[in-house]
Parts: sequence; structure tokens; C-alpha cells
Amino acid sequence: MVGALLAAVGILAVVVLLLGPARADAQTAGRESLVVLTTGPDDVSVSPDATLPAGATDVTLRNTGRAPAFMLLVRLNPGATLEQFRAFAGRSQAIPEDLITIVTSQFVDPGGKFQTSLALAAGNYLAMGNAPDGKGLGPVAEVTVGPETSTAPAARANARLTLFDFGIKAPARISGRSTLQIKNDGRNFHFLLGIRLKPGFNADEVVRSLTGRGPALKGEPGQFISVMGIVSPNTTNAVKVRLPAGRYVIACFFSDRHSNGHEHASFGMARKLTVTR
Repeated sequence: MVGALLAAVGILAVVVLLLGPARADAQTAGRESLVVLTTGPDDVSVSPDATLPAGATDVTLRNTGRAPAFMLLVRLNPGATLEQFRAFAGRSQAIPEDLITIVTSQFVDPGGKFQTSLALAAGNYLAMGNAPDGKGLGPVAEVTVGPETSTAPAARANARLTLFDFGIKAPARISGRSTLQIKNDGRNFHFLLGIRLKPGFNADEVVRSLTGRGPALKGEPGQFISVMGIVSPNTTNAVKVRLPAGRYVIACFFSDRHSNGHEHASFGMARKLTVTR
């Protein structure tokens, strides 16, 4: 399962993660807080380890290890068990869509963190702190969300982006210090990657090239920045980002059996975006 994810987003090997600093708005807003911590390739823990109420929750994926980590929070679908998920991952690199829902994920650099806010439904979750490149799950910590529902408000977003099959709805301009509401409104898995363009690259030409309507690009068009890792359909994340100002192209390059192995950008999931200070 994880091997498929990593292969599908192999372009992210050159990604630089630029994420916002920690802020204490979980307490002021009354939202629950869940921290997923990885300290190395074989370790993951969650705090708190008590049952959480359903509803708006601030989630932090934090990597205190010495190597980049692919970190996920997934919900076991009703009737699915960790044992079933582990057995599937041990024999296949495909994503078991009938077993799990990926509510958030990100590649996190050593000493880095990814911060998002989302509504957690009641159920059993798995925090994966350092998913391996290949079969298997790697370290897993279990998280329980109970039937009680929090009345805390959702995080307020500065801008809203929607990923769908196959395109991206987004404002023309966003602030580089923002909380972005990113919704996967499609029926496929998607992720969001930003390319901060280098001088000499035209955003419209880059979009045409990525979507197959223009010639191939000559050289790397710019700095690749992972905004959000792969998520399942019908998920919404409010992601805190710190992005340098500039001209961007945002895109999804995921590919799987649903797209016959073609990157989603080639179907139209790429558009230009200006990031202001």
C-alpha cells in the first residue's frame, strides 16, 4: 500500500516542506488536539492516548527523527480491523480502499511538523509514523474517537481549494501565511503539490505542459513544495502553511488503477496560483 503511494508521488523526492509554526489556537477555539510523533523508523506515538470525542480536531504530525518520514492518519472503515489491514499490506502495495480512509498525510522533514484541522468521525484510527517504501505498515499507534461529539468550531480558513476529478478550484491569489481549506471532492485519491516557478518559466506554459496541451518542459520549472499528502475522497483538511511569495503552479500527480496509471495532472489537475506575502 505504502509503496504504491510513494511510487505515485515519486516526484516528491525533491520536495522541500515549508509549513507554518505551531500555534496555540486549539485551546482558544476549544478544539481537541492530537499529536502524532515519530522519533525514528520504528517508533510512533500519539498524545493524548485517551479516547477523543468526534468533531473538530487539530492534528499535528511531528518528526523528531533523523530522516524524512511519510506520516499518515487513517480511519479503519466500519467492520475493518488492524489485523486485516496489516495482512493486506503484507501481501500487496495497493491501497485497500475497502479497509481504510486516509484522512490526512504528509512527508515531514526531520525536526519538522505538519499541522491541519479536520472533523474526525467516531471510529478507530491508525497513526502511521514512518510508513515503509514497500509492503507492510511500519510502526502504528491506535487512536479511538468515541461517539461523544465536541461542539468546538472548525478552524477558520483564509482560502478554500477543492480537488476533484480532474481539476482544482482555487482563488487566483492566496497569502503565503494561511490556513487553507483543502477538500477532496472527487472519487479518487488526490494530493496537492506546489511548484514555485523559477524566473523564465511562464505559468500558463507550465500548466499546458503538465496537462498534455503543450510541449515538454526544458528543465525543472522551480521549487517543489508539498502542500498536503494523499487523502481519500470526501475528506477536508484545514492546513496551516508558510509559503514563500511567488508565481506557482499547483497540481496533483497521483496515479493508480482508476486513472489507468496516468498522472491526474495530465487530465487537467494543474492550475496557476500567485502567493503573496
